[in-house]
Amino acid sequence: MSGKKKIVRPRYQQIAVDLAERIVENRYKVGEKIHARSTLASTYNASPETTRKAINVLVDLGIMEVRHGSGAFVASKEKAKDFLQRAFSIILLASMIIWFLQSFDLHLNLVKDSADSILAMVAGVLAPIFKPIGLGDWRICTALISGFMAKESVVSTLEVLFSGNIASVLTPLAAASLLVFSLLYTPCVAAIASIKREMGSKWAVGVVVWQCVIAWVAALIVHLIGMI
Repeated sequence: MSGKKKIVRPRYQQIAVDLAERIVENRYKVGEKIHARSTLASTYNASPETTRKAINVLVDLGIMEVRHGSGAFVASKEKAKDFLQRAFSIILLASMIIWFLQSFDLHLNLVKDSADSILAMVAGVLAPIFKPIGLGDWRICTALISGFMAKESVVSTLEVLFSGNIASVLTPLAAASLLVFSLLYTPCVAAIASIKREMGSKWAVGVVVWQCVIAWVAALIVHLIGMI
């Protein structure tokens, strides 16, 4: 089966970008309360969880602030501009890189199967690192790499690479390890870009490495307990 996959920006990122654009265009002014999550969910035809994630992205970036008992309010128009100009461009660049690595081999030939791609080769190098936690399959490593763009990409990439039969390949214990690792390892590239901008490159790299280590250790503990 062809491993090609059209990269689509996750819905919560689309909503976050749209909200930031509204702030920049003064449709939401600084200090103004954003609609309730249920209203936003209806407006964007999305689940409340998706709109919550979109708001959380903007809160993490300092564009919005949450006042307990009152809701989310616009905090900074300048940071909204910065998000649209910088962080979003990084998301786009990361998407293009993942697409390129999934679509071409080392000779820059377009591949019909992701197993022959550059990304598969990189994942194959990383596979031994993940073997102790039950995730030594290159396809799982490929999905985790794509997760740096957005965590939602992990599931969709797994579905493509396993041709929809992931349940027949991934054991319950491996699935538990994968879930723990996915929950704890580094957030999406937009969040890392924000950390880099606010705290510098060293802190951004440190956060990525530290969170990956914590995620690996936690997944190993789950795997070892499951084998008892």
